[in-house]
Amino acid sequence: MPSAEKFERKVFEDILPTLRKTGSYSVKAQKLPSATTLMKLQKHFEELAQRQD
Repeated sequence: MPSAEKFERKVFEDILPTLRKTGSYSVKAQKLPSATTLMKLQKHFEELAQRQD
């Protein structure tokens, strides 16, 4: 399982050493799409749905 191996590598090579060194581990916050972007996507999907009808 490549995803399990990738996760295991992340834990043993990044997370655990950071925990041992600093006592904590945090991840960067992900940027969420703006309301304008979400509204544009909604409109786009509604137009696609109408074309399929």
